[in-house]
Amino acid sequence: MCLSRGISLWCLFPRSILRELTFQRLCLSSIGPVRGYGGNRITTTKQKNWKAQPKVNVMFQITAPYSDVTARSAVLTTLWTMLYNDALVETTYDAGVAGLSWGLSPSADGLRISVGGYNDKLLLLLKQVTDPMVTCLRENSQCMWANAKRFEVIKDELRRGLENSKKMSPYARAMERMSHLLQKRVWSTDRLLYELSLPTMDLDAVAEHAKEMLARTHMEGFVHGNADANMARACLEQVSRALKSFPLPDTEREVQEIVKLNAGLLFADQHTNADDLNHALELYYQVPRTGISQDVKTALLGEMMREPCFNQLRTQEQLGYIVACRSRPIMPTYPPAVDGLSILVQSSFKDPAALDMSAQRFVASFMSNLSSTEREVATEQEASFKAHKQSLLAEIQEKETTVSQETGRLWKEILSRRYEWNRRHLLEAAVQPLTLKELIVFARTVLQIQAHSLAVWIYGKGMDIPEDSKLIPLEQQQDRTRIHSVAVFKRAPPIYFPISYPKTEAAKASATAPR
Repeated sequence: MCLSRGISLWCLFPRSILRELTFQRLCLSSIGPVRGYGGNRITTTKQKNWKAQPKVNVMFQITAPYSDVTARSAVLTTLWTMLYNDALVETTYDAGVAGLSWGLSPSADGLRISVGGYNDKLLLLLKQVTDPMVTCLRENSQCMWANAKRFEVIKDELRRGLENSKKMSPYARAMERMSHLLQKRVWSTDRLLYELSLPTMDLDAVAEHAKEMLARTHMEGFVHGNADANMARACLEQVSRALKSFPLPDTEREVQEIVKLNAGLLFADQHTNADDLNHALELYYQVPRTGISQDVKTALLGEMMREPCFNQLRTQEQLGYIVACRSRPIMPTYPPAVDGLSILVQSSFKDPAALDMSAQRFVASFMSNLSSTEREVATEQEASFKAHKQSLLAEIQEKETTVSQETGRLWKEILSRRYEWNRRHLLEAAVQPLTLKELIVFARTVLQIQAHSLAVWIYGKGMDIPEDSKLIPLEQQQDRTRIHSVAVFKRAPPIYFPISYPKTEAAKASATAPR
């Protein structure tokens, strides 16, 4: 017997606790191993490390190509989610008192829905929060969330939130601009405020956008806790019925990509808070290759640089209270992640150019000590390497202490489309054989200012951005190129890292499930 929409249901029960249900033609009589069918997918796993509790966490990532394909659509999606959450406050109040929770929020690729709490009433809560989404739009009836008075209040709330974000600290502004430059699809606060101020940004536009956004979707879900395959099936069927969406082809999914740096680049910008006297720098060294080996080497090198960086730039040079050196992985829509090392400094008395020179001096000093042939220094570096290596291994091997932590780890694998349920074992296997010599070779490849680096300089109050001839020191003008505009840089267009698209045949998730 098949359901009315003729979608096939496939259910795979491997030897592990992990189970995958893949929907395309939802036919309940067709239950068997996952074959080569795309469509919505849900993964479920029982608690294995915790004392049995009658609780479960359910999450859905709804991929919708029109959710943030433009700055206008990003604003409309945010307004709709805020309106919808606001409209259900009274409806879900009793659920909150009873130990249940839910959430709806925009994401980089669409929407995220989550419900959690006691399993006996969870499906009822999921029905209450998903049924009113788009049924009214398809039937051309009044939507319970379409309240004109509340819309104006929420629109003003969003405007104030965006305006307040422009008063962020300079170091946060540097990180934001770094994301704008490295990620293919990110919208600036000024652009979002402009779109929000347009007279066409009204309630009718929000309703029309929600209808178009959810017309074609792809869903990926996760059920974790005291639940079985039947409950996971019921959860996916409920959300599928509520959205009534057509399948989203792979070719129509708007993907996030990461810029591949092949030179030394520099971007200078004025801080959006005209009253802040601080300047800031983020100097980012991108790892030119991707893979799990690069992941662990970058993490280990970042840990080894962290304390010497703070000691030299904060304690000795006293540049400012905010000094950090860390690994900075950036995740596109599909794997692999792009690794990098970031030095972040904020100062009230040194301009960004001086901060940049200090950061480069630290990198040169660190590399000199790391690769020193002097016996005493070499012995000290070997001991430091072993200590940091053991620390990284201990962090990888650390077990979760709560159900929520395990939920977060597994959900992260689904959101990243990586599906490496045994990723901790893979990381451990990559760290174990790593030697200091290998790390030195890796560091020499990565820490090159002229090869694949990007510096963001944020100028605070009382200082204007110099002209090109005065901005970059003469001795570095052959190594670095200035970016004058984020928009022009993106239109060039830059080269992006290749990404691994998911196969349309049977999902590989279950093949690597933990045993």
